[in-house]
Amino acid sequence: MRTKPSDPKTWEEFLEIDKRDFGEADLKGQQVCKCMEMADFYIFNNSSIKILLKRIEELYSEILKKQENFQL
Repeated sequence: MRTKPSDPKTWEEFLEIDKRDFGEADLKGQQVCKCMEMADFYIFNNSSIKILLKRIEELYSEILKKQENFQL
């Protein structure tokens, strides 16, 4: 568990920071949505660790294939 002074202490504080970082508030945050728009790949971590590791392996294989095609 993180314990940085800037970490939210309540659920409401967390939601406010989340809004900021996704560009939904007037404050400038990490601009997560803009970063996601620029990403070539996504991994959704919304299940078990086993499924996450499987998704990572699949993505890694896909990246290797694209790299091989690019080098030809």
